[in-house]
Amino acid sequence: MKRWNPAIRGLLACTAAVVMAGTATDTALGQERRQRTEAEARAAAERNRAERARQEAETGQPVAVIHDYVAATVGPVPESLGVDPFYQKYVDAGGIPVLASTKVPDIALLVVRDIINTMLVARSDLRASMIERNWRTGVIAEVEMTMDIPEYGDMKRPGAPDDEPIMQADRDYHANRSRGLGGNPTTGAEENILGYPGTRYWGEHIFVHEFAHAIHRAIRDVDPGMNQEISDAYDAAMAADKYRHPDGRRHYATTNANEYWAEGVQWWFFSNYGECFAGDVKVESPEEFGAYDPVLFELIGRVFNTHHIPMDIYHGKRIRPVECPATPGG
Repeated sequence: MKRWNPAIRGLLACTAAVVMAGTATDTALGQERRQRTEAEARAAAERNRAERARQEAETGQPVAVIHDYVAATVGPVPESLGVDPFYQKYVDAGGIPVLASTKVPDIALLVVRDIINTMLVARSDLRASMIERNWRTGVIAEVEMTMDIPEYGDMKRPGAPDDEPIMQADRDYHANRSRGLGGNPTTGAEENILGYPGTRYWGEHIFVHEFAHAIHRAIRDVDPGMNQEISDAYDAAMAADKYRHPDGRRHYATTNANEYWAEGVQWWFFSNYGECFAGDVKVESPEEFGAYDPVLFELIGRVFNTHHIPMDIYHGKRIRPVECPATPGG
């Protein structure tokens, strides 16, 4: 082992002490300098805020470039979409366009965007299928009629009676009944999406229903086996007469497997009207729905990982409360 001269060892020790002392001094000075700079920066920020408030009070206009999140998020329609010039507003829902005319409030597009993203968050494969098909969604303004939407311009009224008289012109029929449709584009109406009391479908979420149809279409592409399970569940439910009201009427879910699925999705999300089936069985909440139709409930659970869409104004509100009659002798 190398032995150092005692004098050299002393010199090294002295040097180390000086270096350490200098480092400590630099650290103290750095902390003092940093604290002083923070104080100055804080004071400058307060002065800037006060000056901005003065300018805004003087001009009546916000100074910040981004001062309205909604307005900053909704933009013009990209030319690449190649849609009708009727559409002037656009927001992106993870690759799925949300479109509207100038008559639709910006916030309605953002609500639809968030609903789409919540409904697809657990199934990126279904989203990818919809993007591949160039799926679009849209919002119908409260003051617009359904057939104002360019893609709906040549729609006909149903060829068989449903819950409305069909002795009407096509436009009159759809103006009164259709405030949102499935297919491409999938639409909902401003008044229903934003929750205007007293409007036709106040209390249930039509866009959730219609977008459930869009998801069902993607299931056919991505998982034909699951689609067959949905059809089989529908057939079994109809054979068991599960969706008949106490007065003998059949619920809309009995129309076909598509409506069976979409109505079930609404109950899954606690966003449908409460109904009475099988005499005195109430179906309104997800728990009641799961107990009444566990097969459909399980199928829907393969797609969604929550029962609550935060932007769904009707979730759990029970806006149209229902009381089911007791079964005679029960």
